Amino acid sequence: MKKITTLAIGLLLAGCASSNGVRSSEDGMIKSFAKCALKSDSTVIMLVPSRGFLADAIASATTSVSNNDGGFYNNLTDKIQEGVDAFVIYGESGMKTESLMSNVFTRLKERNVNGMQFCISAGIEKSEKLGKLADELGIKLSFVTLP
Repeated sequence: MKKITTLAIGLLLAGCASSNGVRSSEDGMIKSFAKCALKSDSTVIMLVPSRGFLADAIASATTSVSNNDGGFYNNLTDKIQEGVDAFVIYGESGMKTESLMSNVFTRLKERNVNGMQFCISAGIEKSEKLGKLADELGIKLSFVTLP
């Protein structure tokens, strides 16, 4: 738990969650993600801003990517190769997050990667598109309600 919370705090302090200028709910976010992430041995927390990035660029990145808001995204391929089996996704925009996750899932399918866990927020719980892709890949989706 300590490792997961430290990672969450590190990413939040790095500016990943500050793209909308609101910092008051960071403590609640960390707690919500930590609860979801505890179901896995290793978790990467990716924060998805509602503006500034195309989902395709993130999903197909071959190196770490920096955005104009000072945040960053870890390379998915590197993390998968390191054996990371769970990702926590926070998105300010449900539609943007759905687009990102569709691209991520499609990329995982192309690489025959199965059995990962994703904890996702941003109001996409009822996404049939993601549900179908997740089922095809054996991906477990968990949804986080943020404060």
